[in-house]
Amino acid sequence: MNKKITLKYPAIFEVDSDGISISFPDIPECLSCAFSKRQAYKMAKEALMLALHDVKIHELPAQNYSVKRFTSKELYIRTIVVKMKIRDNRLFDKDVIVFSEKQEDSSYDTTE
Repeated sequence: MNKKITLKYPAIFEVDSDGISISFPDIPECLSCAFSKRQAYKMAKEALMLALHDVKIHELPAQNYSVKRFTSKELYIRTIVVKMKIRDNRLFDKDVIVFSEKQEDSSYDTTE
C-alpha cells in the first residue's frame, strides 16, 4: 500500500532582468530558475520534488523559515505544496528517473 504525504516549503523568487531565481531557505541545495512567473511556480515544484525524492521520512528538512507572504518588484515568497508517495519510509516521485553508475557510464559511451 502506497501512502501519500503533502509537504509545504517556502520558496523565494528573485526577479532580475534575465529571469527569476528560485531558492528554498530550508533546503539550500534546492535551486531553480525560470523566465516567467508561471514557469517559476512549475520549476519550483519540480525542483522541490526532485530534492525530496528518496529522502527518508524521519530526515525531512524542517520548515524553519518564517512563511510570511511577501511581495515586491524584485522578490516574492510563496509556499510550494507537493504531494509525494511514501515507499519503504522514503519519499517517492514516479517522474524522477534514477540512473545507476553503470547506466550513466553507458549513456556517455562515445566509442561507436
